[in-house]
Amino acid sequence: EMQPKVGSASCAFMILWTAISGVVQYVVADKLGWQFMLYGMGIGFLSGMAGQFGVDAVLKKSGRPSLVIFLLGGIILAACLAMTTSGIVKVVAGIQEGKDLFVFSTDYWMCNE
Repeated sequence: EMQPKVGSASCAFMILWTAISGVVQYVVADKLGWQFMLYGMGIGFLSGMAGQFGVDAVLKKSGRPSLVIFLLGGIILAACLAMTTSGIVKVVAGIQEGKDLFVFSTDYWMCNE
């Protein structure tokens, strides 16, 4: 049987790995400036530390490690809802502007040397 802290640590590592791979892709594509990357790393570190202290305080007060799983599930649910809502808003805005949303162009990746 997996302990809640082990499950949440594994999930946090997977989320961190996904985030880092996304950042690396943007850096390689030269779409992310180093200043913004440092800003994001700083905010992420401080938020992570605040979250860790907050979760530890809740666990000590309640004595129920299962709250970690519910908290993590709630955060993932909120992120999924935010991404879905953002995507829907962008699609609706694109339709209203008359953009062709289902066209894929490889011009950006063409080598013109």
